[in-house]
Amino acid sequence: MGIRRGIGLAFGLAEESTWGTAVSRDTWIRGNSSGLQVDVVKKRRPDLYLSTTGAPIKHYTEKQDAGGTIEVLFGFEGHGKIIKHALWGTPTTTGPSSSLYTHTYPLAADPPTGLTIEEVRGTDASGTNAARVYEGCLIDSVTWELSAGGLLTETLDIIAETAAAESSAGTPSFTTNEIEALHSAAGSLAWNSTNYADIRTMKVSVKRNLARRNRLGSHLTSKPVPGVPEIMMEFEIDTTNADWLTGLTADTESAATITITGSGSRSVAFAVHKAYVHSVSDPIQGPDVITQKVTLIGQWSSTTDRGITVTVINTQSSAIAA
Repeated sequence: MGIRRGIGLAFGLAEESTWGTAVSRDTWIRGNSSGLQVDVVKKRRPDLYLSTTGAPIKHYTEKQDAGGTIEVLFGFEGHGKIIKHALWGTPTTTGPSSSLYTHTYPLAADPPTGLTIEEVRGTDASGTNAARVYEGCLIDSVTWELSAGGLLTETLDIIAETAAAESSAGTPSFTTNEIEALHSAAGSLAWNSTNYADIRTMKVSVKRNLARRNRLGSHLTSKPVPGVPEIMMEFEIDTTNADWLTGLTADTESAATITITGSGSRSVAFAVHKAYVHSVSDPIQGPDVITQKVTLIGQWSSTTDRGITVTVINTQSSAIAA
């Protein structure tokens, strides 16, 4: 077997009908990076009957933790399953309108059943792929991030029940409409009835604060339970006025929305509801343009505006296949 390289990293996903029971993968996405792994925590037995040298004699397995962080490029098609399992709400679809469908993904309090995720772990010199299949996967946090000159990325922190032993990889089948979201396609940021251009970086994140549940009878976690979600929009903007500082001191609340539009009128819009200014930083460190780093926090506003909504417009008729 040859030395492996990361070339060929991909992820296959599928929705489970029973949490922790792996199913065949039906959605494939190319990977930027992966930190998925299985950690087995082992401890020395606490008894004091040691060897003649004083070295311990026995140990035991305390628990097994599976999961990690993965990063992929966001595309206008093929990411609906990820968005649903990141926000946990049931998506809705309208259309078509000129062959385009509108998919709306809301936030919800309870996690979906879970995902099976296959990690295709690159290739060796002979072109052979190996894979690990993680089952009972819940997305604890998602971050969409875009910087001037870059592409929109999607970073997922995943908690899994366990992973199967490494095996031969499946054959990825990617969407035929892999259209990335370019920095040059981003629109202005709308907040408090004003549109703001000159955005340098943008980051939207949702963290669910899932807690593993270790119990008697298994060294694997039971299905994790959520804590209080954290919804944030962070950005760096060229300073032109004192609006953000005014919003901070006045405790202004307003929806914050930014849309990225690709070819064929495909788009993704991030709307953080009832957003208030949590922090503003604008140090002067030289003669260059003064920029502000602003953090907004999203809140529940209504049964439809639950903290954050992601809206995707593309050619897919299904919000899950979208």
